[in-house]
Amino acid sequence: MFFNPGANLFGQVEIAGSGTHPPPVLTDLWISAPMADGSMGSGLTRSQVLGNGSFSLVSPEGHRVIRLEGLPNPWSLEAVLYQGRDVIDVPLDLRSGQERHRIRLVLTDRASRLVGVVQDEHGNAVTVRAIVALPVNSAYWRPGDRHIQLTYPDSSGRYEIVGLPAGVYLVAAVAGMSAGDLYDLAIFPEIAAAGTEALLETTTLDLVLTLEGNRLAN
Repeated sequence: MFFNPGANLFGQVEIAGSGTHPPPVLTDLWISAPMADGSMGSGLTRSQVLGNGSFSLVSPEGHRVIRLEGLPNPWSLEAVLYQGRDVIDVPLDLRSGQERHRIRLVLTDRASRLVGVVQDEHGNAVTVRAIVALPVNSAYWRPGDRHIQLTYPDSSGRYEIVGLPAGVYLVAAVAGMSAGDLYDLAIFPEIAAAGTEALLETTTLDLVLTLEGNRLAN
């Protein structure tokens, strides 16, 4: 039986915070390399970050992106630096027996925040809709992409999405949707058609979603 040893990735997690939030505990973080197209490919492995920030990961083959799991709010992955460029959204063609050294993962606490409330036409809180943020750029319409997030409002209708990359998004309040539905590519045009466009930067954006339409909060 043929054994595929996978590719070996080595690197360092670096913290580039503002100093206003406590840094994450590095050993709570896990490195993974999912398929760039959101498919399962030949599987997925994870490796724990060491206390000094270093990591090593044996990943199955395929066109993959480097991701970090376990980050607490407001921390997010800002950049994945390799050979002098940021490859955070650029797939690496990983092959069996290959080694990739000096991969740098940069963390930031200057994360974007999309917050607001969901209301009906009378101003009453709506709690039964999923809130989905979908990028306008359809090149990112892939299952598991970091540009797509789903959350649910609390009992007062308030919702919050933290850590989306800066950009233009379509934000929609959708009935009967769960996170698993975002693995169905056919659902993205439906979300886009129901969404309201919002420019999200590394700041807080307040957006009120109503059943008659969305508006920016005053």
